[in-house]
Amino acid sequence: MIARDLSRNPIVEKEYRTRMRTWRSSCALMACVLIVGGIGWSIFALISGITARYNLSNTVNYGLVLFIVLLFFQEAVLTFITPALTAGAITGERERQTLDLLLCAPISAVGLLWGKLIGSMAYVVLVLAVLGPMFSLTLLFGGVALHQIVIGLAVTVVSALTIASVGLFFSTLFRRTIPAMVLAYIATFVLVVGVLVGGYVYQWARMVGTYGSSTSNSYTNAVLITDISPAVAFIALSTEDSGSTTFQTVPDGPFKGWTYWEFNLAVNGLLCLCAFGGSTLLLAPGRGAPWRS
Repeated sequence: MIARDLSRNPIVEKEYRTRMRTWRSSCALMACVLIVGGIGWSIFALISGITARYNLSNTVNYGLVLFIVLLFFQEAVLTFITPALTAGAITGERERQTLDLLLCAPISAVGLLWGKLIGSMAYVVLVLAVLGPMFSLTLLFGGVALHQIVIGLAVTVVSALTIASVGLFFSTLFRRTIPAMVLAYIATFVLVVGVLVGGYVYQWARMVGTYGSSTSNSYTNAVLITDISPAVAFIALSTEDSGSTTFQTVPDGPFKGWTYWEFNLAVNGLLCLCAFGGSTLLLAPGRGAPWRS
């Protein structure tokens, strides 16, 4: 039954039809293109003006600069919109008093959550599709290879999938949309920005406490938490030679030898499975949390 719900899911079709019928969806897509494209053009124009003024045009890799700017702002846009897509997926059904009807339908809890998740991720993929042509500009300027763009987009998609799963988890945990959305955005901030800042602060404090100098180059296992952020994978990816397929690897710890993007994909994939599994346990009739009865 679960296999049937995953392959032929009516919730997915319902999400497709209802989500794209509103004018808000088209306006949001247009806003994403204008924001990312406008910021990318502004940064590019600023760098072009600086390099032309100081005669540095031969030392600046325009393609690489545009690539890293587009990656970061694309991730920022998805970080902003993805929690809103899933944080109200189940709480919205409760508020409209339609959740009981869905639970009584011949579809499992896994199928219901899968439909909500795929319906939301379809919109995320659509956003990536409309932003994708901008990355072709990086190939025109040079300095970036096609496999770097593909890996960067893969890290972005998995990061968005993890954020969507976390939002879905909070949507099953709470009965109202507002607290679910607030917690989803807080968790998203922690996964994208909090681990990055916290990891570097911890590493700096560890180096100062151990060696008495902030310039020491020790690498601790605990700093691996920093690599959960897609920003680390983006930075490591953008510092590689476009003609090479050898990437920077984690220098120490249990994941020594893994590339940063491999580690990011593995950890975010695991977080996604845990969040989706927790949502299933909370939503399954008779197996929800005891305080929600």
